[in-house]
Amino acid sequence: MVFAPCLNSLVGEHKSKCQCRMQNLKSLKWRRLGNMFDHVKLFDAGRVKQENIRQGDMSNCYFIAALCSLTTKPGLIESLFITREINEAGIYAMRFYVNGKPKTVVVDDYIPVVNDGSPAFSRSKVPGEIWMCLLEKGWAKLHGSYSAIESGQAELVFQHLTNMPTQLFLHRGED
Repeated sequence: MVFAPCLNSLVGEHKSKCQCRMQNLKSLKWRRLGNMFDHVKLFDAGRVKQENIRQGDMSNCYFIAALCSLTTKPGLIESLFITREINEAGIYAMRFYVNGKPKTVVVDDYIPVVNDGSPAFSRSKVPGEIWMCLLEKGWAKLHGSYSAIESGQAELVFQHLTNMPTQLFLHRGED
């Protein structure tokens, strides 16, 4: 699947869902992560830290919450990355699990940015740490667009990132 730096990668087949945000999405530019920072690293100090995860201008808190939870298992998020070295081509492969089978998703390092040149969506608190932008882009590509990953359930993220079964419990409020 092609996931080029263009409007279709932002909205995909969800154009009607995005009408109210379409102008904002059209104003986004795409920049290479390697050109945004003086020093680029996949992981700060070689590992993922929960306190560095920041949600951007997207309603995907379910995804962010799942990632924050998964950081408590050292090495789990890092192990999703097949490409673990920064490279000039800006091409990164990561592994998700779909229907119990590993699926490699390859993305480039072009990400949507706002007017000041900072990432429009999720990012790290540490300048130059790029795993968060890449993993979110891979998640968006897996689902067809960034808009397709707005609003969701954390248990699906857990399934796709760990290949472990999950269960959702719904609790009724007190009457």
